[in-house]
Amino acid sequence: MLARWCRTLKWKTSFKELASASEQMFVVTAVPDEKKGERLIVLHTVSQEQLEECLAGLAKSDLPALWRPRRDQFVRIETLPYLGTGKLDLAQSSRAGTGNSAHV
Repeated sequence: MLARWCRTLKWKTSFKELASASEQMFVVTAVPDEKKGERLIVLHTVSQEQLEECLAGLAKSDLPALWRPRRDQFVRIETLPYLGTGKLDLAQSSRAGTGNSAHV
């Protein structure tokens, strides 16, 4: 579990730097998959141009290829869902991903 958390933290930090963002613009969530049971997708709020820049930077990063999401795993949403406490709403993120995964 700690190894997964460290990978996620490194990935999130890398993407935040690549997007030159001061706020959260990406969230990883799981959606149902017929073959594997579930798969990961990346919900984001950046423009297509920003995403292309991030993907180009990610390809040049020191992250192992296994940790790099494929282009088809990115799904744009209007806004990331937050709780009243200001924390990211993970349950709503998962529902948003499931609703948008048909576009992936």
